Amino acid sequence: MAADGSAEEPARANKDVVRRYYDAAWSGGDLSVVDDLVSPGYRPGGPEGEKQLIAGARSAFPDLRYTLEDVLAAEGDTVVVRWTAQGTHRGRFRGIAPSGAEVSWSGITIYRLAAGRLISGWSRSQQLGLLQQLGATVVPPRGGGGAPERPPAAAPPSGG
Repeated sequence: MAADGSAEEPARANKDVVRRYYDAAWSGGDLSVVDDLVSPGYRPGGPEGEKQLIAGARSAFPDLRYTLEDVLAAEGDTVVVRWTAQGTHRGRFRGIAPSGAEVSWSGITIYRLAAGRLISGWSRSQQLGLLQQLGATVVPPRGGGGAPERPPAAAPPSGG
């Protein structure tokens, strides 16, 4: 790092972009900021895909709000966010009718930025816990996707 702290400036600026994205778009519902903060080549989906994702989430959870627990600038152009989301289920979500349940789930997202805009994002969150809070019954797939099936128990030896 340079003595004047100049190496910290891009990291701080990238973290500010990510904070603004969550505060204005995800928590605030202001989709106009997506065009400013998300690059046209953003993967996956570009700015329009992000707007659809945010609008869909906010339709299901109109009071959706994100708390950024950690915002960490990693090497170069990468920002890692650990977040918690909260909201009230007032609209259809993944086929689940509105329940009025107040839900909370958390996750982590890794972003790459260039020229002050998001260029890619990768997220993992507690979707199973969210679905359970909404009263969904989650059934693991049979064969091909879940744990291997157990062979049938051997028949007890017959007396004879």
